[in-house]
Amino acid sequence: MEIKKVLVPIDFSKCSTHAARKAVDLVKHFGAQVDLLHVLELPHYVIPDVMVTVAGEEKKSLTEFAHGEAAKDMEKLLGELASSGVKVNTRLKSGYPRDEILAAAVEGEYDLVVMGTHGRRGLSHLFLGSVAEQVVRRAPCPVLTIRSTESE
Repeated sequence: MEIKKVLVPIDFSKCSTHAARKAVDLVKHFGAQVDLLHVLELPHYVIPDVMVTVAGEEKKSLTEFAHGEAAKDMEKLLGELASSGVKVNTRLKSGYPRDEILAAAVEGEYDLVVMGTHGRRGLSHLFLGSVAEQVVRRAPCPVLTIRSTESE
């Protein structure tokens, strides 16, 4: 199996950023590129076109504001990964994380998905579900899950 393109879903948790670092370390050996994907999922009870004002800035829709904050977080993570020498691209999408990750895996013709998992068990897993588990079950390519050793 040749690995040229790796998709790394990011939610900016310690778990997902840990997985991103591991993915970059892994692909150094293959000369592959890494695409970081953040999916913005606004809660269903939030109206995305509501205008918000942040001190010193002009009014923005909640969606624009959230995308701007995610872009800042993505740039910070890119800065941390820059010294690796690995080509890292970023993508921001809106929607349901599971659906957008699976769609990206198909459309981008990725060879591998690397994602963090919290390793929940029991009732926590039953009620909260797991995006990672759903991606593992339905992805068109292999999925490597990285359980963070850092406490959250």
